[in-house]
Amino acid sequence: MGIWYSLWEKRRKKTKEKEHWQRGEKALRETRESLGGVYALVCRESGTRWLGATEDMERERRRFLAYQAQGKAPQRELEQEWEAHGKAFVFEVVESVPKRQGQEPAEYRQEMEALKEWMDMQPFGCG
Repeated sequence: MGIWYSLWEKRRKKTKEKEHWQRGEKALRETRESLGGVYALVCRESGTRWLGATEDMERERRRFLAYQAQGKAPQRELEQEWEAHGKAFVFEVVESVPKRQGQEPAEYRQEMEALKEWMDMQPFGCG
């Protein structure tokens, strides 16, 4: 009983520590204020720029990196360009906007979309 019990006890402690850590990470994500804004997916080789708006810039950056690792285009509009230059694309933050205290998610989302539309109309080559 001695060795098996000690192995089981060690495994149980590791599992409890992992669960505790995961609960802490989840709570941290829930309390963290996300920083939204407008980002660009830019091809360094061709100069193609695609603007997007998001409520959570960090989540969108991680999503871009995951798509890049898989060799897939994160947006349908970029599929042809992505097939030719996939690894040449980079994620750039164009404008970040913190969420105001008490601001509703729908209102914040509309603000990000309006900012993106305004930037699409600017003559500095985005869009």
